[in-house]
Amino acid sequence: MTDLVPCEYTLLSKLGEGGFGAAWRAIRLNAEGQEDHVCLKFMDDQDSWHKEVYFGNLMKGDPRFVRILEAFPHSITSGSDRSTQFIIVSELMEQGNLSS
Repeated sequence: MTDLVPCEYTLLSKLGEGGFGAAWRAIRLNAEGQEDHVCLKFMDDQDSWHKEVYFGNLMKGDPRFVRILEAFPHSITSGSDRSTQFIIVSELMEQGNLSS
């Protein structure tokens, strides 16, 4: 999985997987060179990714919603095969998940 991740992120552990993708606990270096713990969500479906990012930005600033830090497509090349993963980077909620 690590070769599928942009180089500024390091995956730590899988948080969960569902119908819309898989979420991972990750580290990224911030502008000061310090590590930030974040959640990386990998999605295959571009439409679902667009909707989640749209509503995440629409609710920006509301303390009841997980803050989206960035979102981007990431191209993956393996030999002659090329695919795209759609990634959402959000704040990591240390308190647990939706089911807890």
